[in-house]
Amino acid sequence: MPGNFNISIENVIQIVVPSIIVIVVLFAGYVIRKILFTRLSNWTQHSKSQIDDIIISSTKGPFIIWFLMLGIYLALKFSQLPENIVVVAGKILFILGLLSVTLVLANVCSRIIAAYSSKFEKSLPGVSLTQNVVRIIIFGVGILIIIKGLGTDITPILATLGVGGLAVALALQDTLSNLFAGLHIITNSVIRVGDYVKLETGEEGYVIDINWRTTKIRMLTNNVILVPNAKMVQWLTSVCITTAI
Repeated sequence: MPGNFNISIENVIQIVVPSIIVIVVLFAGYVIRKILFTRLSNWTQHSKSQIDDIIISSTKGPFIIWFLMLGIYLALKFSQLPENIVVVAGKILFILGLLSVTLVLANVCSRIIAAYSSKFEKSLPGVSLTQNVVRIIIFGVGILIIIKGLGTDITPILATLGVGGLAVALALQDTLSNLFAGLHIITNSVIRVGDYVKLETGEEGYVIDINWRTTKIRMLTNNVILVPNAKMVQWLTSVCITTAI
């Protein structure tokens, strides 16, 4: 009986201690979040910039999740689980943590572009194409960091992506031509959201968006037409444009 009693106590300790660690770290994260974000919110009330508001609102939710991941990681370290299971779980938490940070950064950058598009319209128009390109870049860098952090050499991957990119470029010539045409339109401010355009085919209306493939124009009849960006670039010499004020 004493032997069985000791074994049961050890088993209980192995379960209770990691659980307490998770609860304590999670509670600490909740307290820190409440204090930190309350003070930051009070500080932003005296700031005219929208960047701080965007950062606070984008990180407030994931903040507690990051503490939960930290608690699970510490609990695994103090647990009696086999080392290989702890290592695998740690890598999973590492991947999830970096993915969450990547998502937050992509969301923050996208919202900043949308909020400040009117001020930086000439260099960084607030259209969906610009936001999507920024998201793709951030996700690409985040994935490479994750792969590098797992101990994998990314040089062969980059080389493979280069070769694969050529094959994809040949297979998606039409899509890529529209993509680069859209980038040309927004970076050179040829057409901006809000401009009134009249096409050589007779359609006319206001530009409401420029995405990775098409330019959206809302006609006077309130219908929306989609013009391929490559075709839009070809028509620019004959398109009548009234710039939005």
